[in-house]
Amino acid sequence: MMARLQNRRFFLPVLAGVVLSAVFSTPRAAAMPFAAVGENIHVYLLGGLSVRYDDNLYLSRLNTQSDIVTTVTAGVQMEFGSPDTRNSANVMFRKNYVFYNSRSENNTDNMAFSGSATLAGAQSSVTVAASVTPSEYNSRDAIGLGRLVKSTNYTASIDGTYALTGKTRLSGGITYSTTEYSTDGYSNQSSITVPVRVMYEVTAKTDVRAGYTYRATMISGFEDQDSVDHTVSIGTSREITPTLSGDIEVGLTNRQLANGESGTIIPVNGVLTWVATPRMIYSAIARRDFGNSAIAGTSYLQTLVGLNMSYGFAERWNAAAGLSYEIADYVDSARVDNYWTGNIDVSYSPNQFMSMSAGYIFRMNTSTLQLAEFDSNVVSFSVNARY
Repeated sequence: MMARLQNRRFFLPVLAGVVLSAVFSTPRAAAMPFAAVGENIHVYLLGGLSVRYDDNLYLSRLNTQSDIVTTVTAGVQMEFGSPDTRNSANVMFRKNYVFYNSRSENNTDNMAFSGSATLAGAQSSVTVAASVTPSEYNSRDAIGLGRLVKSTNYTASIDGTYALTGKTRLSGGITYSTTEYSTDGYSNQSSITVPVRVMYEVTAKTDVRAGYTYRATMISGFEDQDSVDHTVSIGTSREITPTLSGDIEVGLTNRQLANGESGTIIPVNGVLTWVATPRMIYSAIARRDFGNSAIAGTSYLQTLVGLNMSYGFAERWNAAAGLSYEIADYVDSARVDNYWTGNIDVSYSPNQFMSMSAGYIFRMNTSTLQLAEFDSNVVSFSVNARY
C-alpha cells in the first residue's frame, strides 16, 4: 500500500509536467501575456517541472543516500511599465511542491517571492527590491549529517544613483538580509550592508570608481562571532577590445569580531568576458571575501576562481559548461576546505512561452575536517513555461 502511495506521489507531478509541456509547446503567433490591465500592466502565468537524480542527497562522506526529486512549480508574475517608460516594477509569486521518490518524509511545499521597482529621473534613479527565497539543499558549509538543511532567506534593499556632472556619478544604498534555519544545529544570520561609490567616465567605454562599504553581520546565539567589516576599494569597468571586456574591484577589508579579534585581507571581485564569436562566450570570475559558517557563524576567508562557457550551437539551442574552485579557510580553526564544482547544461526553447533544459553537476569537497568531505553527482531535467 505504501509503495503504491509513493508511486502515485511521483506519477502525479510527472503527469502534470507532461500536460504542461503539451499546452505550452503549441505554436502561437506572438508572445502575449495571460492578461493586460491597462496599457503598461501585464500579468503572466508561470509553470514548471523539474526532475533530478542526486546520488548524495545529504552530502555525506559515509552512508551516502540517493533519491529522485520532483519539483512542480506554479506562479504568477506582474510587470508594470514598458520599454518606453522610465519607471518600471516587477512582482513574482511562486509556489513549489517538492516530492522525494524514496524518502517521502522530506516532501514539502514552499512559497517564493521577489519584487523590484525603479523610479528614474533625468539625473537620478532609485531601485527598491525585496525577496523571500526558501532553500532545502545541503551545501559545502551545511552538509546536514544525514538530513536536509532547510532555511529561508529574506532580503530588502534600496539603491540609488545621482549624476553629479556629465561624467561623474554617485551611488549608494542599503541592503538587509537574514537567513533563518528551520533545521536544528544551524545559526540564524542577519547582515546590513551599506555601499557608497563615486564613478567617473574616462571614455565612453571605460569608467573608474572608488568606494567604501560598511557591513555588519549578526549571529543568533553566538554573539561573540558578530562582525563589522570596513572596506575601501577601487575598480574599473572597461572594454579592452571590441570582443573583450572586464570589471574588477580590489581594496582592503578589515573585519572586527565581537570577541575582540580582527583581520585584514585584500578583497577581489572581478569578471572578464570574451565574445569569441556571436554564439560563443567565455567568462572568468574571481572573488575573495570573508564569509560566515552556517554552524555557529564562524568566520572564514573564501577565495574562488571560475571559468564558464556558453555556446548557441543552433537556433533556440544553447549549451553551457562551467568549472569553479573555492578555498575556504576557517578563522581560529584548522579546517580548510578545497571545493570543486563542475556543470554541463543544454537548453532548448521551442517557442517564446517554453524552455527545457538538461544538465549534470559534479561537486567534490576535500577538507582537513574529514567529516566535511564528500563528492556528489546530480543529473536533472526541467521544463518551464511563462504565458
